[in-house]
Amino acid sequence: MKNEMEIRTLEKYIEAIMGLRNEQQRNDVFVGNKSWLFRGQKKHLWDVRPNIFRDNLLSTETVVIENAVRRNPSHFRGMAEFEILTTLQHYGLGTRLLDVTLNPLVALYFATEPFEEFEKGKDDRGKMVERDGKVFCAFIDIHSLKELQIRIASSLPFIDIEADSDLHGLSIRLEKEKIITSEEKVLLGKDKFSLLIKYIQSNSAIVTTHSNERLIRQNGAFILPTSINLKPNSEPYGGSPKITKSTCDLSGEFAEKAFIIPANCKERIREELDFLNINEATLFPELEHQMMYIQKQNTAVGKEVETYTKYEPPISSETGNVILVKEPIPNIAVIVEEILAGSDIELQAKIKNELESYVKIVDWYKKESVKSQIRIAISRELGASFNATTSKGLAEKIVEALLK
Repeated sequence: MKNEMEIRTLEKYIEAIMGLRNEQQRNDVFVGNKSWLFRGQKKHLWDVRPNIFRDNLLSTETVVIENAVRRNPSHFRGMAEFEILTTLQHYGLGTRLLDVTLNPLVALYFATEPFEEFEKGKDDRGKMVERDGKVFCAFIDIHSLKELQIRIASSLPFIDIEADSDLHGLSIRLEKEKIITSEEKVLLGKDKFSLLIKYIQSNSAIVTTHSNERLIRQNGAFILPTSINLKPNSEPYGGSPKITKSTCDLSGEFAEKAFIIPANCKERIREELDFLNINEATLFPELEHQMMYIQKQNTAVGKEVETYTKYEPPISSETGNVILVKEPIPNIAVIVEEILAGSDIELQAKIKNELESYVKIVDWYKKESVKSQIRIAISRELGASFNATTSKGLAEKIVEALLK
């Protein structure tokens, strides 16, 4: 992308989106059947590809679809090809459909999803690194499912294109499967199949009649790529070009303008989106998402609760009325080195010194206030090298190890 804008607040994002819209309206006298489409991705370095275009899945596209339909014939009975693809996509099967949305706030929600991955350092040690998100946008033509171009594009996933397939054979197959009429077949074959070539090398944006609740809530739409490669026919007497299925990056379908969401701004922007009722509960109708959203909301306002530890009577020997109690003496150095293995040596030293000061307190292990102070202090020290969730988890592990 030549022109990327960093977005740190929801207000800035809306201002930028409206700026794009106003600029488009000033420049385009007649927009026809065009619309703005948006796509949010949680990692800005990813390219833009449908699931079937990754990990060599395209080679099994037709077989996978056939198996899915064969296993559930009653569910798919009477469905057109495009509707089958959207249904498969909805239930988690990778297809060549690329999810986009008409709502820029929905795209922003997906771009602010937390994402971190392991990054190896120069010394062969590494750490988990949070990644920025990205919102793509495009102002493009919207096609109808009835159009010849879309009927052909929708049928390609269902056609097993073999090594010797060519344009002439494809047109015959399309007519046989009643995708096109005989008149349309003649039209597609004119001028050395120029129109058919155009159709099978075009990507089309489609806003469908929303067939499920999730599409409705997310203002869903799709980009349907064809991505067919053409090669000269080497037969003795020539013939129409050979064709093969191929993968492609759809980044070029989007405007040169894109929006980068810094990793450290994702949480704040999601809170702002929640205020506008853009959240997991409103975008995903399934009950599991409703429950997850409710739990997250309550977790955010909940107070720290002490960890359960089984009561062990003190080991003692009685000498008159005196009870000698065996005090726990944790091996701080071993605990820190095991739990923070691979982390910075200076950081480990700071943690050890911090812990030494706390375990000198009389009966520290019996006092929840002291244990809470330890967790907070350790989390704060770790915060310079890890994200909040990881820091809190490591601090909890260290306290548990001390108590053992």
